[in-house]
Parts: sequence; C-alpha cells; structure tokens
Amino acid sequence: MDDTRDSIAVPRIVRMVIKFHPLLTITSLIYRVILLQVWIEEEVSNQWKALKVYFQLTMRSLLDPIIEKMKNLSEALEMHLHNEVAKGQLKAKLVGSVIIP
Repeated sequence: MDDTRDSIAVPRIVRMVIKFHPLLTITSLIYRVILLQVWIEEEVSNQWKALKVYFQLTMRSLLDPIIEKMKNLSEALEMHLHNEVAKGQLKAKLVGSVIIP
C-alpha cells in the first residue's frame, strides 16, 4: 500500500514544483526537444546505413552476373585467339597474356 501512495504522491509533488517554477517546464521541454533531435539523428543515420547496405547488395546482385559473363566471354575470346594463332590463321604475337594482332 505504501508503494501506491508513493507512486501517486510523486506526480503531485512534480505538478506542484512545475506550477511554482515555470522555468523548470521550459527546461524540461528544451531537454525533451534535444532528446528528440538526437533520436531523430540516430534514426536517420541508421536508416541511411541500411539504405547504403541495401543499395550495395542490390548493385552487387545486379552486377555479379554481368561480371561473370564478361569473364567467361573474355576467356572464350582468349582461347579462340590462342587457337587461331596456333593454327597460323591469325598473325599475331603474344605479349604476356595479351595477343597483339
């Protein structure tokens, strides 16, 4: 029963203090606004991070198949050019891994 009285008594005391000290209400409002601003900044930061990760994953999922196909085409072209050079049908010289016609 004492717990209930204490929990009811606290708001009355707070109301009395606020009633007699309007500066405290202004201070508490400013404090709440600052807390809200900090919370908004954190939320925006978190959302921005999530958006960046989503964008990176999306771009990666779009670009990975294209890059893989380009690698395959490059390897196929290189093999074809090596075969043509080996047959003597294409006059070129091999410099490192680059074929120069």
